Amino acid sequence: MYAGAVQLLDWASTARSGMVAKLELKDVGPKSLHPLKGLACGASSGQRLHVVISKQEVGGQDAETDFAGEALLLAWSDDCFAGMSVKLLLGEQAGEMPHPLQHRTAGRKGGDLLLLTMWAVDDDENLQRPEHVRRRRSFGTLSPIQQSQLLSRTPDFQRWLAESFEEQVAPEDQPRLARGDRPAEAFAADMVRYLCGVSSRAELGEESDRGEAARLLWRRMIARYEDWKWGRRA
Repeated sequence: MYAGAVQLLDWASTARSGMVAKLELKDVGPKSLHPLKGLACGASSGQRLHVVISKQEVGGQDAETDFAGEALLLAWSDDCFAGMSVKLLLGEQAGEMPHPLQHRTAGRKGGDLLLLTMWAVDDDENLQRPEHVRRRRSFGTLSPIQQSQLLSRTPDFQRWLAESFEEQVAPEDQPRLARGDRPAEAFAADMVRYLCGVSSRAELGEESDRGEAARLLWRRMIARYEDWKWGRRA
């Protein structure tokens, strides 16, 4: 996933959050994509990694390894001012051993330069080649059908549809579309079909005048949802 120089920006170790390290990636080009872009993040579902962090060789001396073991990807970022960085949860022994980077200097100015090598690990404890790692796709790259399936399972989207039901549904159609005892996802799917004027969400992918009209209604539906979600008013 990455093998090169990093700068130690910060580290922390608590019983609650574990041993955390934040590192800025230095061996990346100005037009390069973040090597961890699209990977799952978070303490509960972040991508598992095998990580080696060591001090760069100086004057012919061998590199000193600070940490070698499993880590969890907590976050990654790509900022035009701060550069590319990663936040890692190192191992599982917080409180039982000192932080492996506690003797290093941290900070955006003056933080130690280290070497970082990372491999993705699958559920069978095997190292994965970067091209085989499953990455999350951004919402905008999904097809309208995939977007509608994803949002129909999203609680915020379901709540918006429920709260705006009377506003968006014609009075004569409200009895048959009311949620009643149906699961929220089924209600959301029915609302998508109604508001996009289709009998099946598969029609959102049709290359026809009907499909194009449905996609236009879907884009307008997303715009109204985002206005509600972010508090924007017309």
